[in-house]
Amino acid sequence: MNWMTAKALFSQTMSSVYDQNEISSLYRLFLEDYLQVSPHVHLYTPQDELNSIQMEKFNKGLSRLNQSTPIQYLTQKAFFCDLNFKVNSSVLIPRPETEDLVRIIYDIHQKKGAENLKILDLGTGSGCIAIALKSQFKKASVIGVDISQKALDVAKYNAELQKTPIDFVLEDLGDYRSDLTFDIIVSNPPYVLESEKVLMHPNVLNYEPETALFVPDNDPLKYYKAIVQSINFGTLKTRSLFLEINPKCLDALIDLMKPLGAIEIHKDLSEKKRFIEVNI
Repeated sequence: MNWMTAKALFSQTMSSVYDQNEISSLYRLFLEDYLQVSPHVHLYTPQDELNSIQMEKFNKGLSRLNQSTPIQYLTQKAFFCDLNFKVNSSVLIPRPETEDLVRIIYDIHQKKGAENLKILDLGTGSGCIAIALKSQFKKASVIGVDISQKALDVAKYNAELQKTPIDFVLEDLGDYRSDLTFDIIVSNPPYVLESEKVLMHPNVLNYEPETALFVPDNDPLKYYKAIVQSINFGTLKTRSLFLEINPKCLDALIDLMKPLGAIEIHKDLSEKKRFIEVNI
């Protein structure tokens, strides 16, 4: 099989799962990050044959993608805030809207001329938020907390990859205690309702860790309550709190956060009310 035929086979196979624009982007990542060949190979040398190793890898990868495996898990690579992260099925794939959260925090604290910040990331996962903030605030002290050792192994790898020294702690976000007073506590906890599963693509439902995504419909604020309780009890102290949220729960979250301090709501790039900032 030559590269032109390979491209046609990829497009035909993926057409039942993705639209044409998505297929083009997917194929580029498939070539560059998975097969590790030029993304233009089908243009420059379309008649060249795939060697036996490339052929075997091509077929295996295409089969996995056709079963809705996310391309990021196939390549073990995702980009977030212009940084390259390792990802696998132990961690969520970083989302574009979470980049907005990092941008909001950066814009607010850059204007204040902040440098030696103390930052706590609760539910750090792949470490993407903690690492992105550390990469922008070089003098900051950053701690990332997660209940999953496998997730922390990925986060530690990513911190080393990006040369961003971060302290990672194995702990449930509701149980973490500290004597420090943080400038920023940030969290993107699980917030997708169980009832929303029917709206989600199989490449999310079948592959990304459920415990990092979903909350029961009868207790959608469980992780936010745990964070607020830690602040109320004084086991966590912070000057500001930044949370990614489910817009459906906005009113209930405002009621929950109001006793802590002044609240500001921020929108993501899709104009959804996606983030809550609390100044305490």
